[in-house]
Amino acid sequence: HRSGPARRGGQSVIQHLALALLLTIAQSAAAQNLTDLRTRMRQALEHDREGNVKAAADLYRALLQDHPGRADLAFKLADAYKRLGRYDDALATLDARIKRAPTDVRARIHRADVLISMGRKDEALRTIDQALRTATSPSLFINVATTYRKQGLDDLAERAYRAARVALKDSTLFQREIAEVSLARSDHLTAAREY
Repeated sequence: HRSGPARRGGQSVIQHLALALLLTIAQSAAAQNLTDLRTRMRQALEHDREGNVKAAADLYRALLQDHPGRADLAFKLADAYKRLGRYDDALATLDARIKRAPTDVRARIHRADVLISMGRKDEALRTIDQALRTATSPSLFINVATTYRKQGLDDLAERAYRAARVALKDSTLFQREIAEVSLARSDHLTAAREY
C-alpha cells in the first residue's frame, strides 16, 4: 500500500493529465464554435445580399444571442431591423449594446442613424454629440460626416467635423470639408474662412 510522496506524485500526474484533457476539449469546442459562427455569418450575409433582410435579421439575432459581446453582430442586426422598418427593435438592439459597452462610440452613432430614419433629428443630434465627445479616431468623424453628406444632412456633417476639432484638439482639422459643406449651403463667408 503506497502512501506519502509517491502516491501524491501519481495523483499530481493524473490531475495534470485530466487538466490537459479538459483544455484540449475546451479548445476543440471553441474552434467548432468559431467555425459555426463563420458559417452562420456567411449565410446571413448571403441572405442580405439577396435582399432577404428578414432571414438575415433572424440569423443575426440568433448569432447575437450566442455571442452577445460581438458589436458587429449588434450593428448588423440593428441595420437589418432599420431596413425592415422595425425601428424600435433596432433601437433596443443598440441600447443593449450601449448598456453592455457604455464607451462604444460606434453604437451611439448607429443609434443616431436609426433616430434620423425615424424622423427624431433632435434626439439624434444629442446622441451624436454625446458620442463624438468621447471619440478619438479621425476616421470615425470622417465616416460619420460622409454618411450624413450622402443623406443630404450637411448640417450634421459639419457638426461632426467641428466636433472632431474639439475632441482631437486641432482647430485646423477638416478645413476643406467644412468649406465644401458651407458652399453646399451657400454659406460663402464660412467657406472663405475655412479656406
